[in-house]
Amino acid sequence: MKVLISDYAKQQLQLIFSYYVEVASHAIAKNIIAEISKSFQLLEQFPEAGQPDEFMKHHKKEYRRLVSGNYKIIYCIRENEVHISDVFDSRQNPEKQHS
Repeated sequence: MKVLISDYAKQQLQLIFSYYVEVASHAIAKNIIAEISKSFQLLEQFPEAGQPDEFMKHHKKEYRRLVSGNYKIIYCIRENEVHISDVFDSRQNPEKQHS
């Protein structure tokens, strides 16, 4: 199944990368993004691997979540595509989550 990443999710990934470059190192930032990317690859093969996300119930579409380390990947399945809409630090208040 094809995985599509929204511009917003790409922006979040860049912010995560930039943050870890600043507070840790380029290598750590790269490893964190690589781990999140492995989850994207998992969704190619197993799109229903994530659970329905309770904070996104108010949407007409069913959004699912998959956790990678401290990050929650928010996505929905449309036809033969997985649409990743957000990558959210699960240590944050879920009300701040992109909707």
